[in-house]
Amino acid sequence: MAPKKLVNDTIQSMRGSHEDRQLQPVMNITDVVTMCRDTGLDWFEQLLENLFKKEENSNSTPVEQACEQIVNCLVENVLRIEEHSAEAGATCSSRLISCFNTLHLFCKVKPELLIPHANTIQPYLDIKCSTPGDYMVLHNVARILELAVPLMDHPGESFLAQLEEDMMKLVLKHGMLVSIRDKVFNVMLYFIRHEDEEVKHKALAGLGFFVMREYEYMLGRDMRELYIDLLTRKEAPVKMRCQVLRNMLMYLMEEEARMIKADQEWKKLQNKEDLKEMGDIQSGMASTIIQVYIKQILESFFHHHSQVRMIALSVITLILRQGLVHPVQIVPYLISMGTDSDSTIRAKADQQVQELDKKYPGFIQIKAMQGIKMSYRLQEILQQDPSEPIRGIRMDDDNIISLNSFIYSLIRSNRGQRRAMLQSLLNMFDEMGKATLSELIYMAEPLYIIHEIDIIVSVSGSNILQSYKESVCQTTALPNLFMMSQGCILLLMLKQHLKELYRFTDSKIHRYSPTEQAKVWDKPLNRKAKMTFNPSQAMDLVREGTQDLPQDDDTKTKLIQGYLDTQMMTMTFPHPLSQSGLGTPAAAGTPSGGQAGGDAQGGPETGESQDSKPVAVIDLSGDGDGDNGGQKVEIPKAPSSLMAYHKRSMSSHHRRGRTSKSSSHSS
Repeated sequence: MAPKKLVNDTIQSMRGSHEDRQLQPVMNITDVVTMCRDTGLDWFEQLLENLFKKEENSNSTPVEQACEQIVNCLVENVLRIEEHSAEAGATCSSRLISCFNTLHLFCKVKPELLIPHANTIQPYLDIKCSTPGDYMVLHNVARILELAVPLMDHPGESFLAQLEEDMMKLVLKHGMLVSIRDKVFNVMLYFIRHEDEEVKHKALAGLGFFVMREYEYMLGRDMRELYIDLLTRKEAPVKMRCQVLRNMLMYLMEEEARMIKADQEWKKLQNKEDLKEMGDIQSGMASTIIQVYIKQILESFFHHHSQVRMIALSVITLILRQGLVHPVQIVPYLISMGTDSDSTIRAKADQQVQELDKKYPGFIQIKAMQGIKMSYRLQEILQQDPSEPIRGIRMDDDNIISLNSFIYSLIRSNRGQRRAMLQSLLNMFDEMGKATLSELIYMAEPLYIIHEIDIIVSVSGSNILQSYKESVCQTTALPNLFMMSQGCILLLMLKQHLKELYRFTDSKIHRYSPTEQAKVWDKPLNRKAKMTFNPSQAMDLVREGTQDLPQDDDTKTKLIQGYLDTQMMTMTFPHPLSQSGLGTPAAAGTPSGGQAGGDAQGGPETGESQDSKPVAVIDLSGDGDGDNGGQKVEIPKAPSSLMAYHKRSMSSHHRRGRTSKSSSHSS
């Protein structure tokens, strides 16, 4: 028979039974308690609570009467066992321990049952402890009296005096427990610093169990320094870092169990006592502890080992569920975790973001941009090939999906929030000195994006071109301008890609106004298949790096060519050199002519004019004086290297046949 059914049947059968027939069923209950002590007795308490709850508003209380009979029988059996033990001179028997364990369980659920027996149980506080069983009896007696005595109406003065005396003896005899706890804590810290990794790990795990109950140690300096060091030090073993996070997880789970139990107690006594303050104190301690470690827990997201990231996410999930910190500081980290390479972590993080979006509308949109930037930081760790630029896409069943597609899907139904996020992304290109080219490649409603691209390029592109003209005789400033110009070029390539992807015509783009209200008959856009945005030129620059460029003629020519490419793509000026002030054109070749072609090194293309004279002659001596023996370089005839690249890039897309049929919206 199942233990739960046996206990329930015994309680039901006790009603109206004769005293002579009560002992054996009661002993059966004590046997069940002994058998289930190691596996947990929560079910026993829950069973009693459910039975008592049914009689709360009833005049008939057969269950309470039956439990009263069981308690009476247990106390009588304790006296009987104690009498036999005294005659035999034996220590506490296992039956005596089982009886007190069972009495304690009944007292936890219904302390009133033990009030009549407080005087009988009190002398056991003076028991001589020599075995673990003796200490178990003493523990249960103290717990029973702790619950029952405050409920007594008029306890006798002699009883209270004797109780006080016994408690003072216990304090004097066992008061060393506090110092013992400190010694245990210090011993664990000692072994955590042991040379053997296995010993260190076991000591750290033991420390976790220790602070589950003695949580005040987590606020001490030694504990803070230990945990923060293991969570932040790069050289810290993954096993130890994971164990610290597990310790935090166990503490929060234990705290959650306490909160559930306290809530149940509050519901029982809410009309009698104000227990809310007690619950607030308990949850306040947990919040204080988490505030100490929250930053390090969140930073654990950015680790190359997936196990560390998964445990950290589990800890954050519990923190959010218990409401221990303000969720707004956690949102960006969850957004970044939504781009994880591990699908389990990704799904769990997205679920938390979605729940926060429902509970706190607007939080996600506020922190979306910060989260996307953090996702780039995570991808720097996960995409560990230094020779390749970091991309904001992933392959999913032959489909290309944006890593941040989920966060976009949450806010895309709101036009204002959607555009605010896109505007924040595009603003990174407007502040090109604050973002690296690699970040821009990672970050990069199509018509709105195209509209904003035109605005950014018209302002930033013109400023860059003007800076080029002012610095042309000071070639040391050209590398920085060259890299700044790549942001404009990247935006223009994105614009061209969106035009072809969504089949936008120039007239449709010119007619578009961002202030125009959405129309009910507007239809979703259809996209071409088998097209992938692949800014090869920018990616090649990231692969090659831009530090310490050699100051030779080829490099300087390449930098000047970058200026001409920028001017060609922006179309800010009617002719690449007509307003540049770089030199006098030697041949007529306009961007619209289609015959002014050249590769990155100025080589001819098919259809190029046979006149191979240079377009301009640039003084690279640095002093701007071509008559003083300064070195000069000829600029190739047509600044169309980027256009040639674009043609090659687009044709390669069709050859490769790589497609994106998914619902991703930006990469």
